[in-house]
Amino acid sequence: MVKSGGKPIASKPINNIRQISILAEGVTVSSYVTKHCAKKNIQIAYFDSHGEIYAALNNPNNILPDNMQAQLLLSEEKKSLCITELVKNKTQNQLKLLKYYAKYHRKINSSIRDTLETCINDMKVKYEEFPQETGYEALRKKLFLWEAQFALIYWRAVRALLSDTDHPFAEREYQNATGIVNQMLNYGYALLESKVVRTIHTWQLSPNISYLHAMDGKSPTLCFDLMEQYRTFVVDRSVIAIIKKGERIAQDKNSGLLTLDTRKKLISKINERWFTVETYKGKEILLSELMHKLMEHFLAFCKDEESKPKFYNPKW
Repeated sequence: MVKSGGKPIASKPINNIRQISILAEGVTVSSYVTKHCAKKNIQIAYFDSHGEIYAALNNPNNILPDNMQAQLLLSEEKKSLCITELVKNKTQNQLKLLKYYAKYHRKINSSIRDTLETCINDMKVKYEEFPQETGYEALRKKLFLWEAQFALIYWRAVRALLSDTDHPFAEREYQNATGIVNQMLNYGYALLESKVVRTIHTWQLSPNISYLHAMDGKSPTLCFDLMEQYRTFVVDRSVIAIIKKGERIAQDKNSGLLTLDTRKKLISKINERWFTVETYKGKEILLSELMHKLMEHFLAFCKDEESKPKFYNPKW
């Protein structure tokens, strides 16, 4: 039950809840709800106005020592395989999304179509330079550099996609972004982070042991790794869809940040993606369930029960 000023404004069956996201200040959660969420491994996440998680409540016993050991003892060869497949997956998803929009724009806008097709060709050429280092650390550094160069092409295409809207996009900004498109992207990634972290906890992995991003005991770097496979089709596509459809979005005049209505609209769009149907091993399942399947496979990969990692390969 959600109340405002002592009056009920919303209610949901507690067994249907998978995460509680708190977006405003001054919100309290009862100890009954907190206890139930801890037992059922339901994350309670607190977001600031930038979309960053500043606190989260989880069960303190949700990391299994055997899983942590498997993560720490992963061989150099398997680490290299993991980060190679992860970067290939992310960039192939970016290429796939551009092909989707290029197909749509072939009959609509020739200038946007031409830019998209140029970017698609540039991406294909870039794949010919994919890093082939033998050592894990050397490969990790090369992959970061190569992926950053690939991303410049991708965001150039996104700029073209949004050029005929009310909210043109100049370039990608990360921290302290002022443009509304970048703020929406950053907010969407923060929402995605909370969902990936929850899945990591569900499978009792350590969120601080990563392979692509440098490990940092204060940050969930494994989440930063595993988010890469979902960014394009869960967040980027949602933001582009909202803007291309001409939906009303705005920034607060005083803070310069996304209005609450805009944040709610983005949350709704991303949740809509979360419940789209995907195909996994010949069966149709929801994307939210597919994430759990892929996390289970990742754990099996860490334990040497699988020879190769699997990442999200969406239909368009």
